[in-house]
Amino acid sequence: MSEDDAPLIWFHVPNESRLTAVEQLADRLSSELPDIRVLITVTTLPAQTRRANVTYQAAPRDSRSDVTAFLRHWRPAVLVWVGVGLDTMLLAEAEAHRVAMFMIDARFGDLIFTRAPWQRMRMKKALRGFSRLLAVDVADADELRYMGARPWLIEVSGSLQAGAVALDHNEAERAFLAEMLASRPMWYAADLPMEELSHALDAQAHVLQRAHRFLLVVTPADPADAEAMAEAVRERGFRVVCRSETDEVDPEEQVVIADIEGEHGLWYRLAPLTYMGGTLTGAQNRDPFEPAALGSAIIHGTRISSASDNFARLQAAAASRIVRAPSDLGPVLAALSTPDQSARLAHDAWDVSSRGAQVTDRVVALVTRALKAA
Repeated sequence: MSEDDAPLIWFHVPNESRLTAVEQLADRLSSELPDIRVLITVTTLPAQTRRANVTYQAAPRDSRSDVTAFLRHWRPAVLVWVGVGLDTMLLAEAEAHRVAMFMIDARFGDLIFTRAPWQRMRMKKALRGFSRLLAVDVADADELRYMGARPWLIEVSGSLQAGAVALDHNEAERAFLAEMLASRPMWYAADLPMEELSHALDAQAHVLQRAHRFLLVVTPADPADAEAMAEAVRERGFRVVCRSETDEVDPEEQVVIADIEGEHGLWYRLAPLTYMGGTLTGAQNRDPFEPAALGSAIIHGTRISSASDNFARLQAAAASRIVRAPSDLGPVLAALSTPDQSARLAHDAWDVSSRGAQVTDRVVALVTRALKAA
């Protein structure tokens, strides 16, 4: 089968806020169905290509000739329509071209309907083209029924959410370090900017008063800062080692500068506690779902520059600990230093980060079945 003949899965995304979740869903489909192609149409195209396995395209304009040309060019096998903002002509043409259609993440809070008879008739006609409709909750399912969807095709699945992605690691290295550090309490500062190093060392000094074997592992936000960080740590009177210099961590070492790139997944697995670097000063920060996926409890400040939705989801579920001032970092670490406290917080974070997996599993099943039936 040539690449152009591979089945095309088309996702229509109403706005960029749901794009990351759809991209993760596309990744999952590409992993399980390696012969497919993926097209995402979105109202506002991303500034740059975000996924090598995805083609991004503006949705066709609202004319029959443009829609027909679009469908003849792409020849989608499956359309996954995200949300309830329906383009009735596009959907009618897709149905006429025998495209299998599924609606997911149907939530009526996104749109305001007049409930006028003409609007209900338009919705009913468009909804009848879907083979399955996944509503976010019972109220949305009721609204779909009211608008004319066939009740037996509606499911309540929850919302589509961007989930956790487990970063890779070297298992042999993890096992080696886990045995070496087994009896030591530890915390990890992920992508720590130089301007936050003093705060991290203040916190380390605080927790060392409680447990003298506490270990701080730091990944510099800028790898070029590793040597300067190590020197600053020595000047503060801590014993420090750089990962690039040795695999061994002496029992007397108090700080490790993790200056080997690509080891975030390793340290998230090893450290019960992770501080999300940059969130005290507003510098660039990593996604908190990275440590959440790997069982590390999350501590962060209030000045968040990226992945704000995921931080908000954790905060809403009390699944992370917020440091409101640099001087609070040490006391928060100390409060979470007991295994039961960190484990409970880590479990809550994992639960939040894994929500939405049910929707992903269901969409993969529906798409797989549709391709087999084609």
